[in-house]
Amino acid sequence: LPSQGLFRLLQSNADRHSGCASHFADLSDPPDLYSSLHEEPCDPPESDMHPSDPDLAPHEQDLRFTGDLYTPRWVRGHGNKREGWCGLCKPGRWLVLKNSAFWYDKSFTHGVSAATGAAFQGPQENRRTEGNLDVWEGLCGSCGEWIALVSSKKKGTTWFRHAYKCHTHPKVKDGPKRRRETN
Repeated sequence: LPSQGLFRLLQSNADRHSGCASHFADLSDPPDLYSSLHEEPCDPPESDMHPSDPDLAPHEQDLRFTGDLYTPRWVRGHGNKREGWCGLCKPGRWLVLKNSAFWYDKSFTHGVSAATGAAFQGPQENRRTEGNLDVWEGLCGSCGEWIALVSSKKKGTTWFRHAYKCHTHPKVKDGPKRRRETN
């Protein structure tokens, strides 16, 4: 790996120049793109469970299948104001379903595919970019390209944006069909 060669070079330079050893010993690991998926999602706070407007009372809904990371377990409201609870966000939050805010959050913040309900495939390998050691790239298993993992310019994770476009995910079959609410 080129990154291992760079690291070996840095280690050997550190051996010869004792002042450099501590600087290169603290090389960070690549970002954990899926950190929000390591914990159980939180439920809405108790204060949200009994609102003054009964239409905003959250209700629990069935997931499409066991382990579905996409479908909101808690929903509230109706029509254009229908919201899904994202318990992966810290703190959790309500996101409008009709305008794709919920889809956007799950897809590009948490890396969860709406089509499969599972996390997008992660990089096969990670490496630092040659010009900037603070930037990490991941090797895409679908197209073979090196893709920046995160970007300071866009909200969401660059890797997830790429995965959404590049990775083919068959849709979940034989799951319960959702009926759209009408106003």
